[in-house]
Amino acid sequence: HFRAERWFQALHEAGLEGDTISYNSVISAFARAGKVEKLEELQARMRAAGVVCDTVTHNIVINACAKVGKLDAAERALQEMHDQGIKSDVIT
Repeated sequence: HFRAERWFQALHEAGLEGDTISYNSVISAFARAGKVEKLEELQARMRAAGVVCDTVTHNIVINACAKVGKLDAAERALQEMHDQGIKSDVIT
């Protein structure tokens, strides 16, 4: 997960901004490592950069929060997803 963050930081320092797929990759790396506290930070960074959080983004966050027992955070992520007009899928 730290390698993913370093790669992402290098991208940013080169003056490039990630797209939804690159953000989702980094978010997924932190989710797999159980670092759910970083997920909200990365989502906020996505929004600030004008990058869209899609169904995949939200599914990663919801799943990661649920796995570590942060059900309130998982429910907030699901509500945020619906508030943004993003439809749930079979994974959600």
